Amino acid sequence: MRSTRILISGWALVLTIACPAAGQDAPSRQSSAENGQSAPQRAYSVNAKLFSLGGDRSLDSYRSHGGSGAAGPGGTLVLESPQFRVAITPIPRDNKFLVAVKVETNAEDAPVAAQQPELDLTDLRPQTIQLGVAPDGRTYLLALSPEVVEPQVPKQFNPAAFRPASMNFKSRVIINDRDYVGTVGMSGGEIAWLDIPGVGHVEFSLLHLKDAEPRGVLALGQIELTGPDGTTIALSDVTNGTHPQQLPGGPYRVWVRWRESTVNVAQFRELAKQQLAQIKQKAAAGEMYLPPQALAQLEQMAASERPQIMASGVRAATTDDLAP
Repeated sequence: MRSTRILISGWALVLTIACPAAGQDAPSRQSSAENGQSAPQRAYSVNAKLFSLGGDRSLDSYRSHGGSGAAGPGGTLVLESPQFRVAITPIPRDNKFLVAVKVETNAEDAPVAAQQPELDLTDLRPQTIQLGVAPDGRTYLLALSPEVVEPQVPKQFNPAAFRPASMNFKSRVIINDRDYVGTVGMSGGEIAWLDIPGVGHVEFSLLHLKDAEPRGVLALGQIELTGPDGTTIALSDVTNGTHPQQLPGGPYRVWVRWRESTVNVAQFRELAKQQLAQIKQKAAAGEMYLPPQALAQLEQMAASERPQIMASGVRAATTDDLAP
């Protein structure tokens, strides 16, 4: 997804857009034979749960015994209680889906009797069978829910779908190795940007951008950018790809467009004070709730003369962004 953070962290506005799953092409409409592969077979499985109900059959009397689970052809699911055990084995036969249920007792006072019924679940309708009734009227039941797992034709691996140039941030931002200016959380774009009053409006990417210079380095999940005047911006915990992970190897070159920030520090403080006044007014009118600790933090940020992040975001790279 992509996300954009507007103004300082106390007034964050986050926009998110979901991205498609990675690593897969669009579903193929070709048959297995057309792909030169043997046709995969459907898989049948059954979900089972062992439970009991009291004599009044109320929901409050429900008890679970031996948990629950699933079994496919060739496998057996065993659900066991202190007094008995139930083994469930699917048996596909003659284009039918049969399930063998074997009940064994290991106590003389077991509330169920030893038995070996075979059930036909070909119609794929859930069934609940009664295994026994205790002297106090508690009924022991086995719920079976069959399902068909459709075969999946193998797809061609598509490395481009992993988008290793896409950057993801849950990062602290440090200026000149000493000034913490905020934290950014954004993901899903090949181009990231920060607008820090008094420092710069900085765009950066692992891709070679037009009108950009190689003023940054990515290594071991850390990005450091260096401006024309020697100012540095460091971001921690940077991951890459549709399935975010630290990019192995490196160091990698980062291409940077470093321009003047949208506003200077004084202008930013004035904007922050205006927004703080609006927030206080809404809080006083009962239109929003602002915890005292958050209010104190916002007041401190609005009064500070140190650089702070005004805005940040990521976006996809377009053809116009890339150097020839």
